[in-house]
Amino acid sequence: MDPTTTTTTSPTVTFLPGKRGALNAVVDGYRYTKNGSHKENVYYRCVEQKTCNARITLTGGSLSSSLPTHLHPSQEADLAVLQTKSDIKKKASSTDLSTKNIVSTSLGLLDFEGVARLGCQLSSLNRMSQRARRKANRTPPLPTSLEQISIPSSYLTNDHGENMMLWDSGYTVERRRSFMFGSIDSVNLMNQYDAVLAGLPRSNNFVEGWHNGFQTLVGGSNPTLWTFLTALKKEENITFAKKVKKMMGEGPEAKRRKWRLYDERLSSIVTDFEQYDPMDYLSCIGAILFDI
Repeated sequence: MDPTTTTTTSPTVTFLPGKRGALNAVVDGYRYTKNGSHKENVYYRCVEQKTCNARITLTGGSLSSSLPTHLHPSQEADLAVLQTKSDIKKKASSTDLSTKNIVSTSLGLLDFEGVARLGCQLSSLNRMSQRARRKANRTPPLPTSLEQISIPSSYLTNDHGENMMLWDSGYTVERRRSFMFGSIDSVNLMNQYDAVLAGLPRSNNFVEGWHNGFQTLVGGSNPTLWTFLTALKKEENITFAKKVKKMMGEGPEAKRRKWRLYDERLSSIVTDFEQYDPMDYLSCIGAILFDI
């Protein structure tokens, strides 16, 4: 090869959804809409058709014609806006991130000019995300009353095929309808004496932690019925994994030394309950609680 010869690479061709959903070709900072095709060739023309007659030809997804001259500035800002909206729709339909999380992260792609050219209110981006998620998930229509609630079978079982609905009161005019979801293993009530002997939690602090984690799993406040049931199925997967770990002999996560010593002292007193005078027993329990 002649050392003076230079090779030029063809500009990269990417595709973005247009305002009406059709894919537009993007080349060198300009956007083109499909104008026709013949055999392997696909013809595109500039989206600014009224003022610009620039055209390109793609063959096999690559540029096969020379770059045209446009009668307007580059469309970089508009392309960034379209890319941002496309990212919002894609994340909403394929992830469980909250709407606010998706929109706020995607807006980070825009500079001052891009935000100025959004062409819509920020609340419209939230609704766009929600529409994309509903379209992807295709959840049943929301019931308008307790009487109309009919839960599809896919929401009544977990991912392992086990029944999740333990009880349905049914609808009556005299009382409100209620449901109970969970597993048979979770329906087990104990008093605090038995809980100490079994090494189980004695307060509802761990439940508050579970609530915080479950709200993160749901992805926001005031979820729809189907979002809530879907989150329950995901939570059941975590519970199933913990159950299997326990069956395999894996113990719970280690507690801090302070709480281990506290549990040991409390368990020692409760185990010897029969040896204590009732008032002495309560005094010892109270002293331990006071030391926490």
